[in-house]
Amino acid sequence: MDLLGDLVRARALERALDALSDPPGSSAPRLRPPAEARRISPAVPAARALGTDPRHGPDALALRAGSVAAALVRGVGAEELLRAASAPPDPRTPARDPEPFPHDPERGLIAPFRRPGSLMEVMAGVALSFRIRAQPRVALLLDRASSASSGDWHEGLCVAAAREVPLVVVVDGGERAGPPLTERGEAYGYRVWQVEDRDPRAVEAVVREAVGVARGGGGPCLVEVSTGGGVEAGDPAAWLEETLRAAGGLGDEAVDRLVGDAEAEIAQALARVLEGVGDPAPVHPQPNAWRTLEP
Repeated sequence: MDLLGDLVRARALERALDALSDPPGSSAPRLRPPAEARRISPAVPAARALGTDPRHGPDALALRAGSVAAALVRGVGAEELLRAASAPPDPRTPARDPEPFPHDPERGLIAPFRRPGSLMEVMAGVALSFRIRAQPRVALLLDRASSASSGDWHEGLCVAAAREVPLVVVVDGGERAGPPLTERGEAYGYRVWQVEDRDPRAVEAVVREAVGVARGGGGPCLVEVSTGGGVEAGDPAAWLEETLRAAGGLGDEAVDRLVGDAEAEIAQALARVLEGVGDPAPVHPQPNAWRTLEP
């Protein structure tokens, strides 16, 4: 039920973000990436695998693939994400992606960069800082398979492997052709897993296992997620809902209540943003990777 609730909230938020990005009657060019570039799974199940150490703080999460709604799982409010999405572009931050994923290291959130591969180096550094401080924290990067064509991406992999840092790399491979990236991961000395996004519960379980290995001192891990064809129309929430119904674990009343509560929450947040109520849109400065290394 908890996973389904997070998926339903993510779906509702994605629809609200689309409404902001492409309002009816607008002739402006669409700024958001296509749906396949911001899939709810594996982003949301992967984010659920992270935790927070009561003494040292949260695990770190960075996304270059998948839905920014994964930030909801890490405690970011829907209104904050919608307000950031509605803010005008900041000319001082040309290197940031247009998606409203916040940059707040204190909350364990690292904003993406446009340059492929650079975020791998950043997250390897974040994980190294956790290891140097002897903190039981993990850095998780959800990246596109296309980033593997960047030299920076492989440099980051090498650094993480050489220093045996607690880094988990989740690659959203989609329907990628060619040899699996897990073969490269094994060559670098990573622990590797492969999983299809057919069942978001399986994605969460595999990523949670990888996070446990990294947190326990097992070194960096790589999980490759491929499209298995089971997530109909890119909606893992609908797939899981039907699966639970068929198994008798979820009744119509419970589903209606879950969906209704999620849609009402997001609709209220969207209304506040459109009406200009509440705090102004946050200004996202150019992410400074070295902030995460400060004591």
